[in-house]
Amino acid sequence: MDFPCTSCGRCCRQLPAASVLNLGDGVCRHLDPASQRCTVYVQRPLVCRVDDLYRQRLAGSISKRVYYLLQAHACAEMDARNLAMPAEVALQLTLEMRSGGSGVGAGTAVDMEAGLTEAVGGHPAAHRVGVPVRLDPDEAAEAMNKLMAVAATLLEEPAGPQAALPSASMGV
Repeated sequence: MDFPCTSCGRCCRQLPAASVLNLGDGVCRHLDPASQRCTVYVQRPLVCRVDDLYRQRLAGSISKRVYYLLQAHACAEMDARNLAMPAEVALQLTLEMRSGGSGVGAGTAVDMEAGLTEAVGGHPAAHRVGVPVRLDPDEAAEAMNKLMAVAATLLEEPAGPQAALPSASMGV
């Protein structure tokens, strides 16, 4: 599965003050003020590409399940239109695991299913109403520290769209 970005643009308007992408008001220098779309989308920096960032910098240290759920929770916190995203991501990861998809982590399908059921009072179908899916606090904290360390280095890289593109030899 790929991360289900809703293109709400909130992450483009809430950049850290120290980011080289920040115009000074929290807004990304590549965000077009009229269209509210990225002007370098095809060549956007690695920090802006959820799936590529995971594959290239985090896959060896954070499980896909935890990474995607952290991202989904962040999206839900930034924009109310994304409140259903954590449960939907958990469901998609569970379905991927059941179908033999890779990258979710061994044994997590049952755990995610149990987490969904617990989170919605025994009704797994209620994921569609936006009930948040919980992560183990220690696992989430450790993953968040790793994610923030990688993101901090990427946000300090040169602001040009070519700065963090994958090389052709990486097969991406």
